[in-house]
Amino acid sequence: MDLGRLEKYKSQFKDFTPKIASLQTYFNDLSKSENDLPSTSADKVARKLRIPEFDALFLLSLAEREHIVQKRYKVWTNDNVFLGDYDNPSNIPDKIINDETGRLVDRDHFYVDIVFELET
Repeated sequence: MDLGRLEKYKSQFKDFTPKIASLQTYFNDLSKSENDLPSTSADKVARKLRIPEFDALFLLSLAEREHIVQKRYKVWTNDNVFLGDYDNPSNIPDKIINDETGRLVDRDHFYVDIVFELET
């Protein structure tokens, strides 16, 4: 993971220079965590950096463009049962089998978390 790839955006988006530096520090700390596959989300970045969530999404999109993070779509039932992990929202089927109950769960009964996993 080359956090230096974000440096070019500091001059391109001057208002975001301190936020980009904070994001680099956050990613560095996150990469040293005990997790096998460190990940974060826009709301976690927003809380950690004390910035609006929209700004966090913008920063994460820059990191995704530079292959520092990879966007993943985690699908859960309304009862918080994990249904699957997808790399593209168009791959999420209209109905998914719930492994715990064996029932089909349609789109009205599941939600998707957007997670950003750090590239290794």
